[in-house]
Amino acid sequence: MKLVIGTAGWRMPYGAIQKGFLSQAEIEEILDVADKDYISSIDTSPDNGDAESIIGQCFWKRDIATKIVFSDESEIYLEEKLRQSMERLRVDALDVVFIHNWDDLQQSQKTRAYKFLKEMKTIGVVRDIGISTYSLIAIKTILSSKMRDMVIQFNMNILDQRVLEFESDEWQNRFLESQIRLWGRSIFLQGVLLDSSSNNP
Repeated sequence: MKLVIGTAGWRMPYGAIQKGFLSQAEIEEILDVADKDYISSIDTSPDNGDAESIIGQCFWKRDIATKIVFSDESEIYLEEKLRQSMERLRVDALDVVFIHNWDDLQQSQKTRAYKFLKEMKTIGVVRDIGISTYSLIAIKTILSSKMRDMVIQFNMNILDQRVLEFESDEWQNRFLESQIRLWGRSIFLQGVLLDSSSNNP
């Protein structure tokens, strides 16, 4: 199992408990602890305020996952968006890129998005590709398709345990055969499980 730390609440309002933004010094301290405790990756996004830029200034050396909102813009435009993330993060390639709005796409758009990221992987802009989804059906559809070798980000926590549907040997074999890996998201319910303040709902 690999551990990933999210950045959504670092530099923007996020979750059920609103807190102030973290300073660059606080983020540097988090990353220092994360490095010592063998956190393998950071999960960020261009939509997380200026988190990408702050991470770039901290020169994090392990994997960085970020996201792209796929649209009907040209592939040239979408590639430029990825290269802007690379520039902010100060990396030569993005370790993982998730399609952030997968659940909102039509099937033709999903096919195009998958093809686009595969091309970005071929030319070295991206090392690994994936999707972010809230839908079990979306995962099952991918496992039944020709899509291969990707990461799926999905909710996993004490309140949302739908992922247990994939416990059977049949589903596990499908994951292995398709080289599909799952990343759990919202493990701590956006911080609710770790917060003892009076603001906790």
